Amino acid sequence: MKSFSTEIAPFFHKKNYFVQFLFLLLLIIGGTIILTAFGQLMATLLSGEEVSDIYSSVNNIRIIQTFSSIGTFLLPALLFSYFAQKNLFSYSEADKSPTFSPVLIVLILSIFLQPIVYSLAYWNEMIELPTFLHNAEVWMKQMEDSSNSILTLLADNSKISILLLNILLLALVPAVCEEFLFRGTLQPFINKLVKNH
Repeated sequence: MKSFSTEIAPFFHKKNYFVQFLFLLLLIIGGTIILTAFGQLMATLLSGEEVSDIYSSVNNIRIIQTFSSIGTFLLPALLFSYFAQKNLFSYSEADKSPTFSPVLIVLILSIFLQPIVYSLAYWNEMIELPTFLHNAEVWMKQMEDSSNSILTLLADNSKISILLLNILLLALVPAVCEEFLFRGTLQPFINKLVKNH
């Protein structure tokens, strides 16, 4: 009598890369919508404010931003990994411990690349689009001004506890979540697609 494995293959087994990529896009869009809405609901319930006023509170912005980062970046990456390999962390190799040399290289580069980052940010501010893109330029400047006003609102407190909270919720959480999606999911996906690191 033949024995056969009853283990179910991963969802992406034998599915082409285009289908996998579309599925990843759906996960990102769905995660963004659902968890941002959930963050808004949590902010509304915790603050007792109307939905239209929730972005006027610093704490509400922190809550919404945290849920939005998780929904847009982390959750799609983990689900994609599960559908690809039936493990939340194996596709991104987050289940492996980092070695010392890459960590040291990243720390050194993050220090020495700061002048380049600041220069690029300065050049970005100086860009003037052609006249036929004037409306787009106005819109981009409005979005940048809006982001700057939110950032100023969030950083306008000299308490160490608030600084640490901001570092956790507005720097570390988004950074880790984005790494899961971009470096942990998209980069390996593209590597497998083009067979070229």
